[in-house]
Amino acid sequence: MLELLIRGCTDRQIASSVYLSLQTVRNRMSRLLQKFHLDNRTQLALHIERLGVFDDVSSSRTLVAAADK
Repeated sequence: MLELLIRGCTDRQIASSVYLSLQTVRNRMSRLLQKFHLDNRTQLALHIERLGVFDDVSSSRTLVAAADK
């Protein structure tokens, strides 16, 4: 869900991608905003990127893509 947020997906797109209801995605986003004391989705996406949560995922994908060539 967070990786989709970073990519700029809407709540509706995220819900569809992870097979959750739109309301569930909205509730989870709201809880994350509260937990990190943030005001909006943009701040949440930037915060997640700063934490480097998906650094390993990105580099793994790059390695796999390079190996496929």
